[in-house]
Amino acid sequence: MSPSWKNNWANIIPLFAYPEDIRRAIYTTNAIESLNMSLRKVIKTKASFPNDDALKNVPYLA
Repeated sequence: MSPSWKNNWANIIPLFAYPEDIRRAIYTTNAIESLNMSLRKVIKTKASFPNDDALKNVPYLA
């Protein structure tokens, strides 16, 4: 177990009280938020895209 989990165990345990379906939705939401943050970082550094192909490459850059 990682030190961050040990240090925050009191905050982590309540998540396991939720039914599995709810926990899955929470995990999925966190993954989607992470992806969105990565995409925003890449897009923010670009003022514009020279063509449609450059824009299509954004998910691969994130």
